[in-house]
Amino acid sequence: MNFRADELGLDKTRFTNPTGLDDFSPGGLGTAEDTAKLLTYIWENEPDALLYTNMEKMTFTSLDDFTHVAENTNITVHKIPGLLGGKTGYTDKAGGNLAVIYDAGLDHPIAIVVLGSTLEGRFNDVETLVDATYSYLSSDWFEYETQISGSTASAS
Repeated sequence: MNFRADELGLDKTRFTNPTGLDDFSPGGLGTAEDTAKLLTYIWENEPDALLYTNMEKMTFTSLDDFTHVAENTNITVHKIPGLLGGKTGYTDKAGGNLAVIYDAGLDHPIAIVVLGSTLEGRFNDVETLVDATYSYLSSDWFEYETQISGSTASAS
């Protein structure tokens, strides 16, 4: 896993065991930036890995005809407009973590990652960041910065 992380340019991510789960030490260490890079890579190259992670609940039927209902542990799944997928996580050592990728209407996804929050706080933290992103995108600042970077790019 560390070799693959290096291949993907996740130079601040290290796994200490194959599960990534904590035992006597953290199962892995990483940054929000590396987690966003990984989520973006998954969306662009293996989007089926995120299949159903944008749904509140999904029913599956096993080969022996038993019905299984899987409920999403992301309690904000219905509150994030354009949600494409996400991953929750929590351990005592790492705290509450949540990574989501959503389409804000810009023709490309936006990844938001919260690490080290609380079990419940991670959901509020992500909602706050999604709301702030939408506010910024609808603001005059975004228009201004887009025009500036566009004129700079065409001038060079």
